Amino acid sequence: MKYSIIVPVYKDPALTNCLAGFRQLNFSNTDYEIIIVENGEKTDWIEHATRQFGYQYIYSETAGSYHARNLGMQAAQGDIFAFTDSDCVVDPDWLKELDAAFMQSTVAGLMGYTRGATTTSQIAQYEQRMYEANIAGFTGETQLRRIDTRNFALRRSVYEKIGGFLDDIRFGGDMEYGARAHQAGFKLIYNAKVCATHANIEQLHVLLQKRVKQNAANLALLTKHNAVFIQTYFPQLLRYRPGLAAYLWLAIYGLAYVKLWLVSPLLCQLLPTTAGYWLFKVSNVVAIRFGMLKAVVQSPV
Repeated sequence: MKYSIIVPVYKDPALTNCLAGFRQLNFSNTDYEIIIVENGEKTDWIEHATRQFGYQYIYSETAGSYHARNLGMQAAQGDIFAFTDSDCVVDPDWLKELDAAFMQSTVAGLMGYTRGATTTSQIAQYEQRMYEANIAGFTGETQLRRIDTRNFALRRSVYEKIGGFLDDIRFGGDMEYGARAHQAGFKLIYNAKVCATHANIEQLHVLLQKRVKQNAANLALLTKHNAVFIQTYFPQLLRYRPGLAAYLWLAIYGLAYVKLWLVSPLLCQLLPTTAGYWLFKVSNVVAIRFGMLKAVVQSPV
């Protein structure tokens, strides 16, 4: 078997669309397996839906998508592990394009392009626009240092050398794994032909809360690697250090976050697109900084 498709899921009703999407793959079904890993509190429908489609089901009481992906890799029979998320639907040619890319023996891993699902939500459209801006830099890179597991694949040999994802963290495991693979000398590339569709968050306050949690959790990476690794791959995590200044910045960004959390959702919808997108970006930056500072001042170091 060549490909093992691994999908972590936690109480996500969008999984049904994800499962149905795999039925449309233009690829020999003898050359791939699909492994759905439910984690955390067990539902009464995910296992049934997975088995109804004929896919492999794994359950773990331990919550966390990185832990779930590791369980999927441990059970996988394929030579290449392909990841997507439960709120994504891969294109019919997803595996075909992956297969063409992995014909290059030097390619150890690949991150594809993820479009936003069709929506009338201005917030979801802004989120996709910001994603497009972020990945613009990927197109010129010949060897990625960061990845996004909602559309990512790697050779088994990478896993055998550097192991799985850090499974004791909630966020940041994607970028940490990409950095660790890069440090080990593996070539990770970006390929826009490997496509999936993602349902972006449609409520700004939900997205901002996620940004705060993500960036607060990212500070945990400081305890996982030495100073050289952090300085090389994650210098942004060193922006703030514990002390009086951190408390001052926390107060400033905290106040800004509360005000933006209250007014930005409405203003982003009412303002012209250019102004609305600018406010959306500012709100995201404030949430990111606020999350980082919360973690810094709570750090025992």
